[in-house]
Amino acid sequence: MAGETTLSTLDDSVFSEWMDSIMIEEIRPYNVMRPTFRYRGKEHANVFSFTLQDDPGVATAKAEGSSLSPTSMTSAKVQVTAGTIGQMATLTDELTAISLFDAYQHIAGVLWRSVAEKFETDATALLDDFSNTTGTSGADYTWAQRAEAIGALANRDAMGQLVEVLHTQQVNDLMQDLTTTTAAVFGNPNVTFAGVEVSQLQGYAFTSQGVPTLQTSLVPTADAGANRNGAIYVAGLALGHYEIWGPRTETDRDISLPGTEVVTTERYGVGVVRNTWGQGIKTDA
Repeated sequence: MAGETTLSTLDDSVFSEWMDSIMIEEIRPYNVMRPTFRYRGKEHANVFSFTLQDDPGVATAKAEGSSLSPTSMTSAKVQVTAGTIGQMATLTDELTAISLFDAYQHIAGVLWRSVAEKFETDATALLDDFSNTTGTSGADYTWAQRAEAIGALANRDAMGQLVEVLHTQQVNDLMQDLTTTTAAVFGNPNVTFAGVEVSQLQGYAFTSQGVPTLQTSLVPTADAGANRNGAIYVAGLALGHYEIWGPRTETDRDISLPGTEVVTTERYGVGVVRNTWGQGIKTDA
């Protein structure tokens, strides 16, 4: 037949496509580092020192009637310098007037996640700063090496809750090592191995031997990209975070545009506080 009324004949009156008013978030690396730091909030200085008591040594035996000699007590400090990071977007009034969604709220969320990713980038860069390392250059990470790293920290009298932060490939290496070396165990659904509770596509990977393993693709490369440098360390003591202000979003009108600037910033510094209470994990990339 002819003369039908179709989408094309009424193209000025109906929509041929409808856009989702809820935009799916952009792809970002997992952010896992922030809660594992020793945190200090704003002081009236741009540089903050995390202080450490030096070990004065073991007490000595004292004979009756004799006096003890004084022991000089000393301390050390690790300085962290704050710097400002941020990202800005300018939204025109023409855009916000007809947008299907709240453009300000959406863009503010994107900017906040950009700032969070910058913090994670700076934080993971510290993981290869620990002087002691475990692993084999160019080889996969194994459960035996993980146990070795935990033992090395115990040998250095580390105390507190350990946490492991790895590159996603290092986590994948661990899981493959687990399945290939314990296939008989995994064949029985009623048996668990090494306390592994869960493996998911998220920042938290699993917990084994009481040590949670976190993963992010931001863990840096080393040795000209041949290796990844994760680490196991004491949470809340090995790494320090000094924050003058946390992520904050502000707006500023530009009436000549017309439009609005949306700005998210953060001012902080991070550093290694107790080097001996961390163990780098260097394995293939």
